[in-house]
Amino acid sequence: MGREKKTFVDSKGYVRFRDSGKGVHRWLAEKHILHRRLRQGEVVHHRDGNPLNNDLGNLQVMTADAHNELHERRSPGWGRRHGVSVPGVVSERALKTLIRWLLIGLLLSWLASQGG
Repeated sequence: MGREKKTFVDSKGYVRFRDSGKGVHRWLAEKHILHRRLRQGEVVHHRDGNPLNNDLGNLQVMTADAHNELHERRSPGWGRRHGVSVPGVVSERALKTLIRWLLIGLLLSWLASQGG
């Protein structure tokens, strides 16, 4: 009988541990790069863009904001496609919400002007 694999590749292409679901790249960064746990707001970036390449030289710990900015510079629209906020970039959802509120304000102003 064969041994069950300890890892699997998730739907986004990252290798994860079966028992915990933790990303192997995150575990490697904590154990061999940082020698501590990742802090809130820290992420592990794959320098070559390949989430299957977990060689230590391919992993870089950075803030989530720096990571998002890096990807946005390399691929404009990346933040929008991944549902993240990138400083200086307004998401389509936020823009639609702003327009909706502006239109409601204009409608209410017009209705007030008609009543009086």
